[in-house]
Amino acid sequence: MRLFIAAEIPEEIRKKLFSIQKSIPDAIAKIKWVEKENIHMTLKFLGEVSEVKVDGIKEALAALGMKPFECSVKGFGTFPNEKYVKVIWAGIEPAQPFIRLHEDIDNALLPLGFEKDPRFSPHVTVGRVRFVRDRERLRECIETLKNTGIEENFTISGFVLKNSTLTEKGPVYETVKIFAGK
Repeated sequence: MRLFIAAEIPEEIRKKLFSIQKSIPDAIAKIKWVEKENIHMTLKFLGEVSEVKVDGIKEALAALGMKPFECSVKGFGTFPNEKYVKVIWAGIEPAQPFIRLHEDIDNALLPLGFEKDPRFSPHVTVGRVRFVRDRERLRECIETLKNTGIEENFTISGFVLKNSTLTEKGPVYETVKIFAGK
């Protein structure tokens, strides 16, 4: 199984993020946009995991005492940088509750052989750039989006363990287990 742990984004916020994707025309870059139903925030990517380990992962994650918290989408950016764009992302504020949750997940899974990820940065991937046709216009579009936000708070009240099956049309996500906050 190809597993990851994610915070779900409410439908209304996903709709708004999906509409923002349309602000970068196809003439500027070939971008594989994340489908509306697949928009989420990855807390930890586990990769290929044997079925034998799944119960241990579920138990470790169930033991976490996550408290629900409020957040919002604020700003857009790119990875690895503005000159070489591979990923377009939306920022999440405040970052600290996500960082804390990520650290708790890291610590819970460490005894199961999963390494800590010190590079975690809270964000929602909205697109993966395949090919840039007009680098300057892409930079301008992203610059315009930098301070864009969705003026609507939402609550993160838990997280999910997901299985990702890669297909020619893109990934298909299946919820393995939901972990509600306490």
